[in-house]
Amino acid sequence: MNERIHKYFYEELSTEERLSLLRDVEASEELKKEFAEYQNLYALLNLGHQVQDKTIGKRKYDRFILQKQHTVLWKCWTRRIGYAAAILFLVVSTGLLTYWYAQTEQPEYLSENVMNTLYTPAGQRAQLVLQDGTEVWLNAKSKLTYPAHFTGDRRNVTIEGEAFFKVAKDPSRPFIVSAHDVDMKVLGTQFNVCSYPATGYVQTSLLEGSVRVFLRDKENEGVILEPDQQVTVSNGKMKV
Repeated sequence: MNERIHKYFYEELSTEERLSLLRDVEASEELKKEFAEYQNLYALLNLGHQVQDKTIGKRKYDRFILQKQHTVLWKCWTRRIGYAAAILFLVVSTGLLTYWYAQTEQPEYLSENVMNTLYTPAGQRAQLVLQDGTEVWLNAKSKLTYPAHFTGDRRNVTIEGEAFFKVAKDPSRPFIVSAHDVDMKVLGTQFNVCSYPATGYVQTSLLEGSVRVFLRDKENEGVILEPDQQVTVSNGKMKV
């Protein structure tokens, strides 16, 4: 497997390294498939009453990686039908669990003030698709607040923690991500937001497209990022 994927799930990559990996995953169908498989398996292996024990989850994940590497090395897939079936069961079960846990489709009649909240505990990550088609990957210890149905001329969500957004294009309705006292306005783009309360700053890293970052109610005084740029907002000051 790609060693960066292994380190990604152990939170051993820097923000730049995580963005680089996500960029490669987006560009390669083979890498995307591998990333999704290990993401699902990692999440499932960390569910249950031991969800807060990262040591146990890491040990189980290591055990699975070792078993998979041995399987590839020996090339004995035909003699491991039972094991392959167990892996398939894990993947399918994880898919069903993710659907149940993060399903966001709501009846059309729901108004924007009906808000949903998705929280990912320590050691877990979540992926969901918002009502407008925007994809969100939520990192551990993060919380996303979003409306059941976008109405009006803006699409507003709030993030606390870290999330990667792949925003669905809609020129008539800009997508607004709020984190503490900082807003990020986009039409359609891919970017990462890191805003854990303990850090004291909000950091936005742009992968593709463009995004305007500004302090609440001061849009004209903000900055516009270009791909591969990052802005850190701390104590009312911005540094690109």
